[in-house]
Order: sequence, then structure tokens, then C-alpha cells
Amino acid sequence: QRAVVSGRDQVITRRDQTSNAGFEIRQGAVDVRAEGRIEHPGGLFSRLPAVGWTEGMQQLGATLHLPPAWRLFAAFGVDSAPEAWTSRWRLLDFFVVLIAALAARALWGNRWGLLALVTLVLCYHEPRAPTWIWLVAFAFEALRRLLPGTRAGSVAKAVWGIAIAALLLWTVPFLVLQVRQALYPALEPPQGSSMATTQGELSALDYLAQATLPAAPPPAASPERERSEGKADFGQRANKKMRSLLYDQVDPRAVVATGPGLPTWRWHQASLRWSGPVERDQQVRLVLLSPAATLLLAVLRVALLVLLLLRVLGVPRTL
Repeated sequence: QRAVVSGRDQVITRRDQTSNAGFEIRQGAVDVRAEGRIEHPGGLFSRLPAVGWTEGMQQLGATLHLPPAWRLFAAFGVDSAPEAWTSRWRLLDFFVVLIAALAARALWGNRWGLLALVTLVLCYHEPRAPTWIWLVAFAFEALRRLLPGTRAGSVAKAVWGIAIAALLLWTVPFLVLQVRQALYPALEPPQGSSMATTQGELSALDYLAQATLPAAPPPAASPERERSEGKADFGQRANKKMRSLLYDQVDPRAVVATGPGLPTWRWHQASLRWSGPVERDQQVRLVLLSPAATLLLAVLRVALLVLLLLRVLGVPRTL
């Protein structure tokens, strides 16, 4: 719906025998920026084109911009999507979650171990979520039980109290953040503006003026006649270069497409990367969490985290 070549808007044409739209490129080196809109075909695992052109790409990368309360759960058809939830998990993360769940099971039983496992899986990769502090709290809870009435037990109890205080100081702001983002997702801080003025986004006239006109030569100590001839010669060279460049352009009176318009917000970004050539028929499948799903997960995190925190504090005796 819009094409910009070397900072100049192009006329988009369409052939009668095909539905593909295109534009003319007259330079050898191609520097193209295109804007368009793809209607979502619907469905959880809907397919989208990776390239969007009639030819394949040797190198390809993309940045996915998501509005508030939307999350990227998984991406299929790409070599790397680091910000997707399924791609964040590393071997160390699995180790921490499993050790914490087994520790909770050993301390309070199978149900609390399962609750700890679900809670940590849901909260582990959330911003400002408590992670390693659970291992410290569980470890000194076990030492406090194993060494009752001894000096080592007193030290373990004191360290357990410090760990519980740190856990509270860490968990309460996280709970507040989860509730706020669930109720008012638009309050999430944007990461910056997505519209930056660069030379490639200038108008054609400004681009010509900056790219083709050479800088004026510094005044030299010469007679008035030589200075006048130098100015005249400089003006002729500039006009000649301007005319030669204008001849290579499309008709300036042609109506160019302005495109659908790009949003200026940036909340959540996800990088999509391919490590090699990408064919033109390559498909991408994105699994996104909607605001309703994000709200439900936030409520589950808060409820489960409060239950686990109360269990660590010794409030509920049975479940």
C-alpha cells in the first residue's frame, strides 16, 4: 500500500493479469521500505507470509509490535523468537522451578508441591517476579525444622526470617503490578516512539536538496570577476546534476499511495529471526495471548502466589 525507494515515494501499479501490486526500480542498489496491511485470517494458528514479496530473501528479520495486554506465546516458522514465552525457558530455569516444587512437596505435601510448580511456571518469566528467593526460603525452612533447639537451628531460624522478609518485599510489589496491569493494561510503560524522522523518510524535494547539491566552496582571495565565474560554474553544475536526477524519477505529478499509516506506540516488541535464506512461500504462525487470556493468567498468578506465600508463612495448616 506504500513503497519508498531511497527516501522517495513510488507509484504503485497493478497488472491486469495478476493481483500483485508493484513499483518500478531504476537504480542498481535496492533500498526499499514498504508498508501494507494483512487482514488476520482468523484462528489460533493462523498463517501469515514471512516474506510478502514475489521473490525469496537471502536474509530476513522482523520486529513484532504488540499493543497492551497482548503477549507472544509461541512462534512457528521462524528460526528464533527470543521474546516468545516458549523460547525464554532455559535448562537452568527448568532446574530452579523443579527444585523449588520438589522442596515444597517435601515440606508440605504433594498438593503444595503441585501448587508451587504451577505458580512458578506462571510467574517465572514475568517482570519483577520472585524466583531464586523461593529456594532460599524453602532451604532454611527445612534447616529450621531439622535443627530445633540448637545454636545452628537458631541461626537457621534467623536467616529464615530474613529470607521471608525479603520474599515479602519482593512479592508484594509484584502482586500490585500484576493487578494493575490486569485491570488497566494501557498503563504499561511504552518503550518509545516507533516513528523516527530519518533521511529516508524526508520528502523528495528535501532529499534531492540534501543528496545532490554539493556544499558551496569557501570564498577565495581572487578578483571579483573570478568569483563571479566560479559562482556561475557552480550553479551550472548543480543544475545539470539536478536535471539528470530528475530525469530518472517517476512523473512528479503522479499520485502516490500514502499507505495505511503506521502507529507511533511501542509497548511489547518481539524479534523474529531467520538464520538463512527464506523462500517466498514461507509461512509464519504466531500464537498470541489476547487481553482476556492475559487477564485470566494475571488473576491466577495473584491467587496462587498469595496461597503459596501464606503457606510459607505458616498460616494455612491444611489444603
